[in-house]
Amino acid sequence: MIIKYLSIFFVYFFIFLFYFYIKKNCFFLKNLYNELNKINWISYKKSFYISLLVILISLFLSIFMFGIDILLIYIISIIYNFKKIK
Repeated sequence: MIIKYLSIFFVYFFIFLFYFYIKKNCFFLKNLYNELNKINWISYKKSFYISLLVILISLFLSIFMFGIDILLIYIISIIYNFKKIK
């Protein structure tokens, strides 16, 4: 008998907790939706061009650094070979 009443108590208790949890999260989600509507989002076209610009600048800088690296390796190998000969 006690187990029956305890189980009923726990069922109602969890329903009560679940109700307040949902109510609290619904309030949070409504506020979140309202705040997200206030944001001034950029357009797809503008975000595409900004992403393209970042990719192109990264590509240019990587090629530039690769060129400087090859040039320095060439210069160091010339200096090293000259020292080795002398």
